Amino acid sequence: MKCILTIICLIFTFAAKCQIRSLLVNRVDSSNNENYYKRLLKNINVENIDSSTEAISLIFDLYRFSPKKYSADLLNPFLKHIQDFQLAFFQKKIIGKWQSETLGSNWGITKEDLINPNKRFDFNNSEAIFYLSDSLIRKTAYSIISKKEIHNNLKFKRFLIIFADTKEKWSLHFITNGNIVPFHGIAQKLYLLFNKEPNCVCGCLQELYSIKYD
Repeated sequence: MKCILTIICLIFTFAAKCQIRSLLVNRVDSSNNENYYKRLLKNINVENIDSSTEAISLIFDLYRFSPKKYSADLLNPFLKHIQDFQLAFFQKKIIGKWQSETLGSNWGITKEDLINPNKRFDFNNSEAIFYLSDSLIRKTAYSIISKKEIHNNLKFKRFLIIFADTKEKWSLHFITNGNIVPFHGIAQKLYLLFNKEPNCVCGCLQELYSIKYD
């Protein structure tokens, strides 16, 4: 049970649109597993962040349904392909200007006021530049890496941003148009969710930023 909850937390951390109650139910059973497998094969060939998120969820559902039929040997190459695409997506989409929004829990348990409406940072190809009330307060190189984890023989990755000056590591993921944003309803633009406790999986306090358009 503990392992299942860990997997659920990982998927929820990656896919903020998912509701906890829906993650507790395995969608795959003996009547539909082949259709869901076909759906997985379709999703992994679409270079779209939402399709890749759905594909990861399907991989865990299929494995939980039948680790023999949908083995780790079968599914792990799919996970690698999907998450190689995700890493490239993250490295591209993080470039831009980001405005502070909200601090809260990734389980939706707590909510606080705006962290600081005057707080923002910009990312270019190599540097993160931090501002407060439009005054520069910090500039540092950064990189995005993936951290490998194994759950029931499935090789899952979480993505981290590392800042060169402090060696801080923040977990991160994006929330795209049409998906549920914590405390904000449906996303109308791109959001970036940071977990500043990278070893925390469930109930972690996270910072939410929204993309700024000039």
